[in-house]
Amino acid sequence: MRCIRYAVAASLDGYTAGPKGEADWIIMDPAIDFESFFTQFDTVLLAKAFLNGCATRLSTDGSERTQFRERVPSDRSADNLFRLSGLGSSMVKEIGHVEAIFRYPVKSMGGERLEIANLGWHGLDGDRRLAFRRIDDRGGFPWLTAGKLPDLLLFAPHRREDDSEGDLPTHVRTPDGEEMPVFGEALATEVGRRCGAPVQMMQLKHGIFDEASISVIASDTVREIGRLAGRSMDVRRFRPNVVVRLPRSAPFQEDEWVGGVLSFGEGDDAPAIAVTMRDVRCSMVNLDPDSASSAPEVLKAVVRANQNNAGIYGAVTRIGRVSVGQRVFLCEGIERS
Repeated sequence: MRCIRYAVAASLDGYTAGPKGEADWIIMDPAIDFESFFTQFDTVLLAKAFLNGCATRLSTDGSERTQFRERVPSDRSADNLFRLSGLGSSMVKEIGHVEAIFRYPVKSMGGERLEIANLGWHGLDGDRRLAFRRIDDRGGFPWLTAGKLPDLLLFAPHRREDDSEGDLPTHVRTPDGEEMPVFGEALATEVGRRCGAPVQMMQLKHGIFDEASISVIASDTVREIGRLAGRSMDVRRFRPNVVVRLPRSAPFQEDEWVGGVLSFGEGDDAPAIAVTMRDVRCSMVNLDPDSASSAPEVLKAVVRANQNNAGIYGAVTRIGRVSVGQRVFLCEGIERS
């Protein structure tokens, strides 16, 4: 098991530096063998301000060695963490840019393509806040999905500008072209008729998600699955929140992001997610978003190519605004021994 040691220096009044950033009150105890202390770590994380203000020396063989750091180019402000180059390579790297953003106001219904979206603690604002509950279902997952009723994909939630507040839809357009209030009895009756069981529209403040509140996929992964399946592939089959365009084609590169942190845009306050797991796919990817027709070869291609994984799930670690065109950075996780 790997261990983390946290060290901090602070004066009695709680501050680590003077008004001009000076830290001349810190005295290194000569009785402590700092040389040996640091050799027990394979990775050291330091804040940007600390690195910029210090000139540390390390030596692992008895000779003095001037430190040792690799920097992300100074015109990038996302480099708030570093890995010392004497112990490893820089942790932060640019991996591409945001190509598309999607949210799905009603679970399993048609989605919205956005240019800008607010990333909150529970995913994109307005994403999957509504879902139909199967009234007679007493199981742990009562939500009606397109896996049970593919026609759900053909229902299109939208907001009427004259009576819309926030990010929730006010109406849903059915596959037959009728517009119905999202919480109206007519919509519940129509969906219930199609699935053969009574349903009820539910609103959950923090959303209704399968695994995590945010999902990301690379467009190269989608194209590769299409190539293997022998058909043109629409990214909407995979129902991602964020689509990333990589600078070089590398299908399924998302697997390498697990354990790291993705940040969208530049600056220490850029919205970010911790990449928690690979996205294990189900039969939903077989469904055409415009017709709801099924193509089983799509899921078969994902299984053959990458053990049924395509894209990643994440947990929000910093909120903010995500927009198309933003640069995407990866702060890599510590490698496991």
